[in-house]
Amino acid sequence: MPLPSVAPLAQDPTSRPHIQLLEELTKHSLTRFHRRLLKLERREIKQVRVLHWGDSHVASDVLTGALRSALQARFGDRGPGFVLLGRPWRSYRHEAARYGVKGRWRAERLYGRYSRRRPRPRDDHFGVAGVSVHTTPSQVAHAWLQARRGTLAQAEIYYLQQPHGGSMQILVDGRLLRHVRTAGRKTRVKVLRLALPAKARRVELQSKGDGEVRLYGADLRRRNPGILYDVLGINGARADMQLAWGEATVAMMLRHLSPDLLVFAYGSNEVDATSIQTHKLTSNLRQVLARARRAHPAADCVVVGPPDQARRVNLRQSLRSGLTKEREGAHWRIPQRLTHIVNAYRSAARGSGCAFWDQRAAMGGLGSIFAWRDMEPPLARADHVHFYVRGYQRLAEAFHGALMASYRTFRLRRVLAQTQSGRSAL
Repeated sequence: MPLPSVAPLAQDPTSRPHIQLLEELTKHSLTRFHRRLLKLERREIKQVRVLHWGDSHVASDVLTGALRSALQARFGDRGPGFVLLGRPWRSYRHEAARYGVKGRWRAERLYGRYSRRRPRPRDDHFGVAGVSVHTTPSQVAHAWLQARRGTLAQAEIYYLQQPHGGSMQILVDGRLLRHVRTAGRKTRVKVLRLALPAKARRVELQSKGDGEVRLYGADLRRRNPGILYDVLGINGARADMQLAWGEATVAMMLRHLSPDLLVFAYGSNEVDATSIQTHKLTSNLRQVLARARRAHPAADCVVVGPPDQARRVNLRQSLRSGLTKEREGAHWRIPQRLTHIVNAYRSAARGSGCAFWDQRAAMGGLGSIFAWRDMEPPLARADHVHFYVRGYQRLAEAFHGALMASYRTFRLRRVLAQTQSGRSAL
């Protein structure tokens, strides 16, 4: 029996990417974000911040790093933005920042499965990135950050105040700037605001070993106006995991970071989480979006659907379900559940006043993962889920194109409205 044919890519991936426009499902879903971009372009404000949550496609900061570079090239480079401290996992990376540790920092976050190496978290104080790092009470440890290029003017350190918290020193380029005690009667997030000396490059935190020090990250900014693009991806993450993050902690950090656009890019790990029924996918994401909107209603939001992907199956499975292809000595099937997830996330976006971007359609639609894998050189990896750097850069170019197309439409409508208003006045 012949296998079903694979849908061709809408456009040759080696050429310019297919522009999949944002679906602005409500009339003003991105108006506030567009207005802020326009003010930044006119230098009426200092910054516009985008906060981008997601799974492993986001965590590598290849896709988001390319987006950051493109937006900063157009609107100005305000700095690296929010960067995690303490290197919370071995593969953690940030395209705009360098970082390092000395001594041991232990990360606390949610996992799909727990083990000795992945212990259950003690509480829900994960913060806006879904992860924190801490020292043991008697341990001395160091964590440092610096921009990959240029200097820094400001830094804000996010840490947890808690009973019996330890103290730490803040050094800038090796010189002591501040001594901080993290102990306090109430357990809550605190923000340490630092005006850095001229031409500052490196910010370092040193725990003193007199109690646990628990950190979330640092917001690094330059003096000049521009874009901040925060990447908050975690390998293996699903959207519903945000519901287990302490809402008060996340809300405080969101209000302080004050993003102008929230991007939610999940779905790949939901494909295999078959215990989550389709209707729950919609309701879970709507709850996540509602929590973010409650915490910071001034931000607009975009939901990004998962990219096209395939799962390895045996021959019997390949013959009875889904779009399947035999390749590289194995049978690969496009999960039918993937379409349900795309539709569920589009519905959640519509019901929450967010825009939606169909990432799978931007790749070329159903089965396009095979075409991306077949490119020479390939854009997709052999697991048929993740991408090489050039693949993520192609997706970033497509998403950036969609954002800028939406912004151009906003500006055109604004000009037309002003023209019509002028004519009415005559």
